[in-house]
Amino acid sequence: IVGVVLRSPLAQAVCFCMGERAAVPGHDVFTRGQRAHSAACLTEGKMSYSSARLEEPVEVRAVTWIAEPALWGSWMHVGTLLTVSVCEWLDLDEQKFRETISQRAPRAMREALVYYAEMVERTVHSEIVLDIPIEQDLAHCQEMANKAANKASGLHDA
Repeated sequence: IVGVVLRSPLAQAVCFCMGERAAVPGHDVFTRGQRAHSAACLTEGKMSYSSARLEEPVEVRAVTWIAEPALWGSWMHVGTLLTVSVCEWLDLDEQKFRETISQRAPRAMREALVYYAEMVERTVHSEIVLDIPIEQDLAHCQEMANKAANKASGLHDA
């Protein structure tokens, strides 16, 4: 299955832009007010995310995308992410991602731009904006991705 997935231009572009990171407990991954230069996906360990916009810190679990908006545009962290245990995560560099996807996967770039427009629209109307998805965001993110793919297909056909 991995061989099939890695044949797609988007998967190849993403792999080209990804790095691995690790940290011991108590490491500040980022703090509020810092500019985000990458998105991350926790693969091992536990992290804690806190923000003035939340009543209490939230545990970040494996396979959670962190600071995804950084991939689509300029993003300033609105909270602080701290490692609670030894952690490993994948780090997706925003600049490399945008350059690579526009060169290697133009259809995926159209999808990304439509998705970003949806994300901005949703953020403008959201009561709470964070660096991590909250439970009710997950289904909406999938819906936005599907909508972006459909719109991008229409743009390609036009």
